[in-house]
Order: sequence, then structure tokens, then C-alpha cells
Amino acid sequence: MLDLRLYRLTLLPLAVGLVIVAFSLHSGPGPLSGTLATQGFDATDAAQALGDMAAAGEPGSRGDRALAQQLSTQRAPSGFAQTGFNVHVASVRAQTADGARALDVVIATAVPGQRPGTVAVFADRANGAATALLIELAQAFRNVVPQRSLILVSTAGGASGVAVALGALPHDIVAAIVIGGVTGAASGATLHALPWSSKGVAPPALRATMETAFAAASGRRVGDVSLADQLARLALPLTAGAQGPLGDAGIPAVLAGTGGELPDGGAGASVADLRVMGGAIAAAVSALDVAGSLPAGPWRGLSVGSQLLDGWAVRLLGGLALLSLAACTLDVLARSRRRRTPVLRSVAWVLSFATPFMLAGLFALFLGAAGLLRATPATVVTPAELPVGAAGTGVLFSVILLFVLAWGLRAYVRRRTRGQKSGPPPPLGAGAGLLAATTAVAFLIWLVNPYASLLLVLPAHAWLVALTREERRSPAIGLFVIVLSLAPLAAAIALLCAGLGVSPFGLLWTLVVFVGSSNVSFVALLLASLAAGCAVAAAAALLAPALPPPPEIQVTMRGPLTYAGPGSLGGTSSALRR
Repeated sequence: MLDLRLYRLTLLPLAVGLVIVAFSLHSGPGPLSGTLATQGFDATDAAQALGDMAAAGEPGSRGDRALAQQLSTQRAPSGFAQTGFNVHVASVRAQTADGARALDVVIATAVPGQRPGTVAVFADRANGAATALLIELAQAFRNVVPQRSLILVSTAGGASGVAVALGALPHDIVAAIVIGGVTGAASGATLHALPWSSKGVAPPALRATMETAFAAASGRRVGDVSLADQLARLALPLTAGAQGPLGDAGIPAVLAGTGGELPDGGAGASVADLRVMGGAIAAAVSALDVAGSLPAGPWRGLSVGSQLLDGWAVRLLGGLALLSLAACTLDVLARSRRRRTPVLRSVAWVLSFATPFMLAGLFALFLGAAGLLRATPATVVTPAELPVGAAGTGVLFSVILLFVLAWGLRAYVRRRTRGQKSGPPPPLGAGAGLLAATTAVAFLIWLVNPYASLLLVLPAHAWLVALTREERRSPAIGLFVIVLSLAPLAAAIALLCAGLGVSPFGLLWTLVVFVGSSNVSFVALLLASLAAGCAVAAAAALLAPALPPPPEIQVTMRGPLTYAGPGSLGGTSSALRR
């Protein structure tokens, strides 16, 4: 059905695009450097503050409010008083993993300097070590005249607390550092500067600055996030770290620390750990303070080793791969039309597979709106923050049950409307309908997120070749094509689970809560459902036994077959005169 010569021809622009992209790699900016020595941070005082600090408890609890009061009124090493910072407490209300809570946000602001912009450092009060570092950071900058405004923010409620705290902060924040895990910073634990957000990653200059500060304080090399992690997080932009809401608000931010995106309480942090982490944070803040200019907003490019690839290059490659798919799809549709194959009916068959996914998403939205979820936080939460429990198990069971019933409803509707079994259309129609629907959905996703569109465009090329062959195809070969085509998506999901520290079942719970909390727009939910429907339709078409299509009728003469008029046998008078 598909002329492979045409397919190779459509890949030529993609090859040219690869050459252009290869020459578009460029060196990244170096780390920023500051004037404050790391010795200006006293880890002993930070350890004393950690020992004197009361347990914060749940966000908004009496213990949390008491700790916020302590930070705002007592002097170092127990609080921000008499550190030269102006301290005030803002009361906000947030939807956290523990439900709706009234939170106290302690904000310590240094006297603004000559340069525009504000540098912010965040710490969650549930992380005692991070809070102790925040207090000692105020002491380290006590006798330093900042060139930019510096604010130290103590929040509660994790990423949700940071999200609502932004309303009480200045609107000119040019860079932010969130203090993460501290335990093991001096004993070989992996140090990282996580840059993830739904709008991209933190700019390379900010990440390089934090990583260089870590390397100087710990005496060991700290590398950037891997290319595979960047591709996975840009295609599936989910993060549970507190840096996520900052990046969503257009603020360059990193989560600096040890462990994953959800650090522990820091109770086991040693003096050496506090020294390494505190010295690195102080050096990075000093570098951001004196830098001439800072990159604005999250970045949608890739770091390839020491080289950078801007976001436009990825969009170009995705667009050219999509253009090749569209050109071949048009050829398949033209052949289907000549063979009088009902393509629109096949497209409807493909789109019907998206119905169960869409109904499950809408049901999750209903559960959140009806208050049937234990909490509806404004950010991504994992089972570590919001355990599944008995109630969560019931929610997941109801969503899965509805999903299964939706498949039965889909098959019943097809039998009633078509008077046939709910199997796939003829091979030619199934392939043409699948390619048409997949191309349209991939184009819509490409307009929003070119990284996410690659997870559909790349499999579609494999489906294109497999479903448009004239030879018979066994289900085993179809299964191999399915596994091969969906391998990039499976790898991205695996990397996402590893980064969030969840199992596939935990990721399902995270997605149900995220959708039920109305954090996903209707358009995003629709596109995700359509993409999932296309993948299931491809599996159904590839696993079905493929029969050879009827041969095309070769036209060897003009006119009706019964035509016997002048010229049908030759020898006309006009021809004889020649």
C-alpha cells in the first residue's frame, strides 16, 4: 500500500534537519562566581539550631505555627531576629496533601542593593536541617551588603506551600534555590540541582552555578542531569519537588540537595553535612547576587554533555518527522480512496478507543470536585506525601472499574450501531484510519509540547511501515512492532517513576490525584486520551491477522469494456492515410 521510495523521499528533509541541528550545538554558559567565601557559613551554629528546633508537625498544625513564630521572633541561631533582615509573617491558605490548611509563611528580606531583581531561598519547615541552614544563611549575609534583594522564605506544605507563598513575595524574583535533602551531603550521597517544572527546566547557568558550588564545598564532582532524564521530564512534565511551582511561575529555580524530590526531615544530618550544604548554598547565592545578568524563565532546550541544544531544534526535528508521516498518510489515504475503503468509519473506530481514557479522567475530576478524594493539592503529590490507604484503594478501584466498564460499553455501542463485532476494520481501512487520526493528534500535541509529540510520532512511523505492507503479518510480528514502537514511552515512564521515587501503581495514584485536583486542563486531558486511544488502536490493528488486500485493477484501454466503435481494432481511414 505504501511506496517505500516515497517514504524515503519524505525522510530527506528530516536528514537535512539533523545536519542543521548538529551544527546548532553550542557551548553553554559557565558558572557564575561570587565574592562570599564558603567559610562564612558556620555549620556549628546550624547544628545547634537544628538541635534546639521543635518538631514542626503537619502543615498548619499548632507545632508548625509555633515554629514559624519562633523563626520570626527569636534571634539566631533559633530565628531570624537581629540578623539584619526584615522579618514578617504572611498567612495564606493552601490545598496540601493534608487537605486545606492555613499556613504561615515566614519571609526574611535583606535591604535591597543597587541591582534590580530578587534572589530567593526556600526551605520547608518539615525539613529541620533545611530550616537550620536558612537561619544560618541569614547570619552569613549579616555583614554583607547585597547587590540584589535577598529573601529567605520558610514555608510548610511542600510544593503546595511554595505555590501559594508566591502571592506574598515580590514579583521580581530572578532566581530561586530550594533547599532539599541534607543528610549524607558529606558522606558520598549524590548531590543534585533538580531543574524540573511543567514549563521546562532551569537555565543552564543556574544549574552550573549550583553544581560548581556543590563541587567546591564537597570536594567531589557533581554532574548535570542526564540527557535521558531531560527528554523524559520535558515529554512528561511532572515533578513533586518544591522547585516546580517556581518554574511554573516563570522563575528559574533548582532543588539543591541530596536524595530525591521529596527529602526527609533532615534529622540525621551531621555537622559535616550542614557544612557542605550550607557552604554550597551560600556560595551559589553570592554568585547570583553579584552576577551582571541572569537568564529569565525556564528553558526548553537540552544539555548534551558540555553542549547545549535550544528548544527550536527539537521542535524542528519533531515537525519534520511529523511532515514525513503526514505525506505518507496522504498517499495511504489516496490508495484507500481508489479501493473504495471507508476511511471515515476507520477513523471513528480509532477515536473510539480514546473514550475509556477520557471517561476515567472525567470520573477522577468528578471525585475531586465532589470531595471524595482525601486531599486535592495544587501540585503533584506522591504516595510518600499522600498515602493510598483504604480510601485511596477504593478510589483507584472505582476508576479502574469504570475504565473496564467503558470498554464494554464501547463494544456494545459498536455492535448496536454497526451490527458487527467490535473487531478492527479491514487491514487497509484500519491502517489508513489509524495513520490519519495519529497524525492529527500528534500535530496538536506538537503545537503544545514537541517533546511529548515525539512519543507518538516515533511509534507512528513504525506503525506506518508495519500496517502498509502487502505481505501477510503474523500476530507475533505485530506484537514485536508494538513493543518496539512503545519502547520510548515505556522508558520515559520508567525514568519518571525513578525520579519521583514511585512504583507504576504509585504513579497511577499520583495521576488520579493530580487530575482529580483540577490541575490538568480539559484540552490536555483530551489530547492525552486521544494519544492513548491511538496506541490501543495500533495494538488492535497489529495483532489482528492481516489479509492481503484485493489487487488494484490495471486499466489497459480507454472507454467502456463493451466499446467496439471506430478505432477499437485499428485500421481507421485516418490512420491508414498516415
